[in-house]
Amino acid sequence: MDALKSIKKKVLFLSGSRFPTGKAYGYQIAKECESIASLGVDVTLIFPELAPRQARNMDLPRQPDLFAHFPVKRNFRAEATPVYPILDLFYSDVSPAWSVVKILAFAVASIRLVDRWRDKNGVMIWTQDFFVVLAQCIRGIRREDILVYECHGLSSKLLRVFAPIIRRLKKIIVTTSGLRREFVRIGIPEEAILVLPNAVSLEEFSIDENQENCRRHLGLPQDRPIIGYVGVFVTYGVEKGIPTLVRSLAFLQNRYAPPLLVCVGGPVSFAEEYYRIADSVKVPREMLRIVDFQPRAEVARWMKACDICTIPFPRNKNFMEYASPMKLFEYMAAGVPVIASDFPVIRDVLEDGKNGLLVPADDPKAWADGMAKILDNPDLAERLARGGRETVAGNTWENRAARAYLFMAGGLESKEHGR
Repeated sequence: MDALKSIKKKVLFLSGSRFPTGKAYGYQIAKECESIASLGVDVTLIFPELAPRQARNMDLPRQPDLFAHFPVKRNFRAEATPVYPILDLFYSDVSPAWSVVKILAFAVASIRLVDRWRDKNGVMIWTQDFFVVLAQCIRGIRREDILVYECHGLSSKLLRVFAPIIRRLKKIIVTTSGLRREFVRIGIPEEAILVLPNAVSLEEFSIDENQENCRRHLGLPQDRPIIGYVGVFVTYGVEKGIPTLVRSLAFLQNRYAPPLLVCVGGPVSFAEEYYRIADSVKVPREMLRIVDFQPRAEVARWMKACDICTIPFPRNKNFMEYASPMKLFEYMAAGVPVIASDFPVIRDVLEDGKNGLLVPADDPKAWADGMAKILDNPDLAERLARGGRETVAGNTWENRAARAYLFMAGGLESKEHGR
């Protein structure tokens, strides 16, 4: 885009989260930094260094090489920074209190970090962290700087409490229309909010391997339908709907070739609970396979090995209004039919019967009926897969980064995307 040539701001991406991580946010942030840098922008990602015991538990250095963990180009800097080292003496991998304190400490430390990286043209401070935004707003944004708040989820209560501070933001990026409504409620003008769902790396998921080869590589059966869930099983302590998938098997087990439900992503400590659920609805355990976290390079194979990929989110406000699951775009890029819970955030992307099927959340019978509809109708399966590929064709990380950067720099109106 020509407008990019006139923008000189460097980007300082601040994240108080732990890196490296197997959770989706880690890859999303790394991919976003790579994509912004691909626009010719100077990008630096700053995150807290690991506590000594934390690093030992993970068998990593305190300042790990981010690029050794995520398949992204080395076209941006990634630096782990000390954050009030005395806090690291109280590190705990059991209590969430330490993580919360570390995030708050990073927010305070972000003030001096910005001063360190700013040049005469100012800096674009980019963050997904609510408390970093608060710290920067309270400190005051210099005229030559731009503060980018990219919101992927929030606490409505916190937002209301800090509304007078958040209203100082001139523009906000959100991933769903539900998040946009929350900011409009506290007085942010609708035209100041850009809705940008997550995106996908097409080359990563459009792999040149067919289903048979993927199954052979992964040791999966060739003669059974496979229903897949790929992603972590729990987010912020909330289970993501796999029990519904397990219970739905009770309505599918009498098929001539009983489906195999493959859940990939972990933690595998949940496996026994899922097997107990299967026992309770008289589903043979052989119809269920639980797989732990997999390397990023293998994720596309697990998806392409499936006949159906699922997003069975339960009824929960975060999932219903705020979630923009990367797996949705990745499933479609892999060319696999998708079934998802019928929520507003999913309808922002999926059109029932065109590029996926939408079914009621927490209803095993409805999920079984949807799966059977696809398994019994190859033409429908191909139509949904084709519709999915068409949906994500332009939804790349690079395109997303360009829209976000231009919007924050004043070169793109919010109505151009996501309204």
